[in-house]
Amino acid sequence: MPDKPTHIAQANHNAAFRDTIDNSVYSDWAVTVIFYQALQYVDALLAQMGNIHPGGHDVRDGHIKSRPELRPILNFYYRLKNRS
Repeated sequence: MPDKPTHIAQANHNAAFRDTIDNSVYSDWAVTVIFYQALQYVDALLAQMGNIHPGGHDVRDGHIKSRPELRPILNFYYRLKNRS
């Protein structure tokens, strides 16, 4: 399973790709990439917190809803998820 540094590296990779997208033409894809960047940061935190590897959106969503450390991002995360 990926560890925190692997998730951070993937988030950085996603950010580098996002920087190549023309937002005026491909704003839908830019939001999707930003969502997946955020997902990698959540997975990095879960891996660090308890060696948790969600493996799917439903499991990750459950952790975001139930863990006090992640509740502050809940609305932002779901807004990105829904727009992607």
